[in-house]
Amino acid sequence: MLMRNIIIMLSRKNVLLNSKMQMLARKRLRERIKLFLLTNAQQTSTTRQLPLGAIEKSGLARLLGVDRTTLYRELKTLSEHGVIETVDNVIYLKDRSFLEE
Repeated sequence: MLMRNIIIMLSRKNVLLNSKMQMLARKRLRERIKLFLLTNAQQTSTTRQLPLGAIEKSGLARLLGVDRTTLYRELKTLSEHGVIETVDNVIYLKDRSFLEE
């Protein structure tokens, strides 16, 4: 039982580190945001939403490996182009074609 739990813990850590490496391998911030939305967003009937909850935008910036102000600027740009909408700690994806580019 102990060995099984250790293997499960190591495999989860491996998956987490692999996804982190994939995200950091992206050169552009917009590509990192897109990958983050693809992997973490919850699908609803009309929109895709990402409840940040415990992860604030500063935590999201650390996760994406960028400066907080850079992330805010990019999220604002995406919001101005009508791709996303941020309300409190939820990011709503308004344009699905953004994820397909």
